Amino acid sequence: MNYKTIFKSLFLTVLFAVGVNSVSLAQQTKQPPKRPQMNHWRQHNRMWRHKHRPMIPDLSDTLKKQIKNIMLNTRETVLPVQNKLREARAHLRTLATADNADMQAINQTIENIGNLKVQIAKQRLAAYENIRKLLNEKQRVIFDTRIGMFLAHKTGHRMRGAWSRHAWPGMRNRK
Repeated sequence: MNYKTIFKSLFLTVLFAVGVNSVSLAQQTKQPPKRPQMNHWRQHNRMWRHKHRPMIPDLSDTLKKQIKNIMLNTRETVLPVQNKLREARAHLRTLATADNADMQAINQTIENIGNLKVQIAKQRLAAYENIRKLLNEKQRVIFDTRIGMFLAHKTGHRMRGAWSRHAWPGMRNRK
């Protein structure tokens, strides 16, 4: 064998190896990262809310326990009413999607839903009033300013204005 044939065969094997390597690298392209699942965002929001929870300064341990007991008792009393509210909403959906809708039953169910919402709001606001009675003047001011948004959310009122347009994408172009 002469040097030319050896050189040609060596050159062709190197060229073939480079070609195979480039094909294998092209097949291993990185795929774009998947968007995080909703569960991840829920956990993130829970952590953020826990970390940035409205804090009332200078609370003693006994006062914290009293507030926790008030909130726990409120949750225990509100839970059965919330369950009735969910049942009433499901019943309303059933009545509204029936072939022959009974308007009298639908109106009665709507009234029932309204009464249940009023009960829940009254129980929650009574609990907040009981908490306010435990606080001193400075703590009460901070509690009132920080808990106001929480109360509005829990009682079903949305914030109005520029922020509501950003929070509700379908409402951006509406006036």
